[in-house]
Amino acid sequence: MAGAIPVAHAVMLAPVIGTGRCVAEAPRRYSRYSGPRVGRHNASRHKTRPVAETVLHSAWQAARTVIDRNGTVYGIIYAGIPGGSTGPDFRDVVIERPDGRIVRGDVEIHVRRSGWFEHGHHRDPAYNGVVFHVTLDDGPQRPDYSPDDSVTSAAGISIPLLLLKCPAGSQRDMADSSADGKIYAPRAWQMSLKDAGDRRFFARSSGLSLDLRSISPNEVIWREVLECLGYTANRRAFRRLAERLPWRAIAGLGPDAPSDYIERVLLWAAGFTERPPGLGRALPAPGGAKPEWASKFGRPDNRPERRIAGAAALARRWLRAGGPDAALSELIGAAEDPKNLVESLTVPADPHRGAPHQEKRGRALIGNGRAAEISVNAVLPALHAITERDGRWHVHERALAFFRDHPKTPENAVTREMRRLLKERGQPQEIQKISTAREQQGLVYLYRTMTRPATV
Repeated sequence: MAGAIPVAHAVMLAPVIGTGRCVAEAPRRYSRYSGPRVGRHNASRHKTRPVAETVLHSAWQAARTVIDRNGTVYGIIYAGIPGGSTGPDFRDVVIERPDGRIVRGDVEIHVRRSGWFEHGHHRDPAYNGVVFHVTLDDGPQRPDYSPDDSVTSAAGISIPLLLLKCPAGSQRDMADSSADGKIYAPRAWQMSLKDAGDRRFFARSSGLSLDLRSISPNEVIWREVLECLGYTANRRAFRRLAERLPWRAIAGLGPDAPSDYIERVLLWAAGFTERPPGLGRALPAPGGAKPEWASKFGRPDNRPERRIAGAAALARRWLRAGGPDAALSELIGAAEDPKNLVESLTVPADPHRGAPHQEKRGRALIGNGRAAEISVNAVLPALHAITERDGRWHVHERALAFFRDHPKTPENAVTREMRRLLKERGQPQEIQKISTAREQQGLVYLYRTMTRPATV
């Protein structure tokens, strides 16, 4: 991969601030640190406006290189995808080191180096995946920095500093550097989106086959479905909830357990409420630390309490049918269309059920879009793996057929970003014809081959 992209020699802010100069060439205009001022008149005359981090985010996305304090140039192969309201500023960044090695991970951007500590990132595990700390300011050394200007993550990992500035002596303008902006294309990008989608599906199925060596089919489905309910912010927390309250514990409540009672048990295991009455000794306290929930961000309908209520309703249906494996296998074996599976995974709102979490009237606990994503990302690959192990070939083949015929799921940040990248590479026709979830999964697979090789 080394040398796949020519290393440009300028980081421009022209599209953002309206100047053709590099950041390094205009410190007095953009940086808070413009040097000493003499006299009151001069101070007011030369007063500067601090750079907003959003400006630096735009500059980062337009950049082709960054440098360290010694002026060593690092090439930006892929600037990453914006991280949203929580966590690092950019995820899945791909950077080429001066020795040609490729580094993949997250990037956090600040105007000043001290922002890492001022924002508490050195104590936040969400920033443990950061591989570079990028700033505009390379001001005086601070006592809390290491000698090489690196900062430390909550996991104790040293994170080096890079500067969003031009390499010394570079005077190339935007027109010269734009030719260097072609995205690196792994070999996998040459395949069709349908073939790429199949690869992701088979990789998911194979990974779950390994999990079946140590846990039951019902546990695999329960864990995968809960993780899909977590979206990005709470995916790990829902996976932790599935470990604290596995399916065997849900099954221990009995086939006649009402959904509102199952919800109370799940909320207790999630750390939202106290232990429900009437459990006795049949269900011991969940082990390990409670999940850490991100409840302050995103749409109210995506709050974990609502998703837990939806999981309780699904659990109630599956208990009556003998478990998730039995219920979903029977459905796929008899269903005429993938839409039947999606309908079985939706949970409408029920404002009269008297559960601890009262939702707004008309708001589905699990809507059609989320149910479709659960179907594609969790249920179908899990059943494909389970039925292959058990030799239930009819359901095994139908799981793959349902995946290939599955209607599109809602767009997400990765599919939108991959469509943009493919359009940049001159492939607009193919991405305009996407009509199935299989092709969308192909977009995800191609994105992962660039940002996380050998993973799905």
